[in-house]
Amino acid sequence: MLHYSYYHSSISMNTFNAKFRSAASKIASFCAVAAIMLAPAVSSAHVVVTPNTAAGTSYQTFSIGVPSERESSTVSIRLAIPELLSSVRPNVKPGWKIDIHSAQKGTSTVVTEIVWSGGSIPAGFRDDFAFSVKTPASGSIIWKAYQTYADGKTFAWDAQPAAEHGHDHESVSGPYSTTKIIAAPAGAMMRDDDGGDMHMDSDMHDSDASAAPSHADHSTHDLILPLIAIGLALVALMEIEKLHKKIK
Repeated sequence: MLHYSYYHSSISMNTFNAKFRSAASKIASFCAVAAIMLAPAVSSAHVVVTPNTAAGTSYQTFSIGVPSERESSTVSIRLAIPELLSSVRPNVKPGWKIDIHSAQKGTSTVVTEIVWSGGSIPAGFRDDFAFSVKTPASGSIIWKAYQTYADGKTFAWDAQPAAEHGHDHESVSGPYSTTKIIAAPAGAMMRDDDGGDMHMDSDMHDSDASAAPSHADHSTHDLILPLIAIGLALVALMEIEKLHKKIK
């Protein structure tokens, strides 16, 4: 009888160990997937201009999102304006001074950059700065921005985007953002720069009807990944609870 009990106990222990290893493997897999899901959301806090697509030859409102990722407040943001853009007009931003820098190009004066300064974005917070431009007929817009912190360090968002879309918060450079221009169909309609009546133009397009996803869409997307990760973590906890009941 003693021999039988010992044998039976050994089998039970082996079965328990096998189940434990299986459950532990599942939990590890869930945690790994959760970490992968969370990584893009954490590393995606870049200075980004949105939307990432826009109608060609149209008056479009853009927004530059600025997060303060270091242990210091953001006190200035400078956005370089590509030469192919025209009719550049920043929105009023309470609490911030706005400087529009321009240069002479032939007989025309073109805006080269917009600088927001005098305000503050505390560490761990973010803010948006809106402006409008007239987009080119086609191609892509490369947005290069320069973020200055209260401690004097300037972070340059002007590097070629890397495949992993990540960066070191203590480095001084990061990827620029781009907006792809979608050519407008012939005979499309568009609002004029002052919000006047609609008029027909073979090279223009109604930016309100075909505008790309806004910054809010990007924010929603960023929230989905953490929610999925939380769901996976809950499944892992359920596995642990099942294992606990089996032990009992």
